[in-house]
Amino acid sequence: MAAKIYHMHPLAAGPVATWPEHFARIRAMGFDHVCLAPPFAPDPGGDIYVTADHEALHPALEWDASADAGIAHIAALAGQQDLRLLLDLVLYQVAADAAVRRREPDWFSTGFCGGPPLPRPGYRPRL
Repeated sequence: MAAKIYHMHPLAAGPVATWPEHFARIRAMGFDHVCLAPPFAPDPGGDIYVTADHEALHPALEWDASADAGIAHIAALAGQQDLRLLLDLVLYQVAADAAVRRREPDWFSTGFCGGPPLPRPGYRPRL
């Protein structure tokens, strides 16, 4: 049987404390999976698909603990409604000043045309 996936934007959902209501509504609509757009701290421009810190959730989610604890909590909340959590991540985009880039500079090359750093040395996207 095919998965029935609901795509959820974390900023539209609001603080994590309100997510049980969203998950109940999503389940009532007949979905069995929730695909969550990147919930991590974004780049300074606010683009959630360009992550600045994978170890913190977006401030709008009002989650003060680690991102790992937040994702585990969100997955548990989804599980209470018999929903499975999927994360929609763009692995090749991180902010120029991302913590992972400072910690592991050899993992990245300069982005195409001065864009965000890319996680593969020498990688150039096709135009």
